[in-house]
Amino acid sequence: MEAIVIVGYGDGMPGRTKNMDLLAERLGERYGHFIVVTCCTVFHDTQLSEAFRKCVRGGARRIIVIPYVFSLDAWEVSDLAHIIQEETRKLKDVNVVIGGSLGFDESLIHVVEKRISESKGFPDVRELTLVKRGEYSDALWH
Repeated sequence: MEAIVIVGYGDGMPGRTKNMDLLAERLGERYGHFIVVTCCTVFHDTQLSEAFRKCVRGGARRIIVIPYVFSLDAWEVSDLAHIIQEETRKLKDVNVVIGGSLGFDESLIHVVEKRISESKGFPDVRELTLVKRGEYSDALWH
């Protein structure tokens, strides 16, 4: 059985995986038998460990790790690969591969066009009440 781990490159703050979780849910619905889990990783290897454990407990023999970013610089690729490789050493009889980042895809044009359209009625940024730096909120502004 195959499993998918969608990895966000970030700090794992509350709410960080909300969009990834939604993507995982939709992929699970679409492909039914797949195990699809999410995690964030940067000094949070425990989240990746737990994601791998969920996959193995679910019967996965192959895990495909998909970085949930549009591009990774050389340092981030190396860092992520080292973290994944270290976690993989703990797994027995499970094949783990790292897929490509989201990168560019023609289907993204539609998404960006949609966001542009949604933004037409937004106020000027100077009119926004921003959340204080360092504070967490689901919204950057109110």
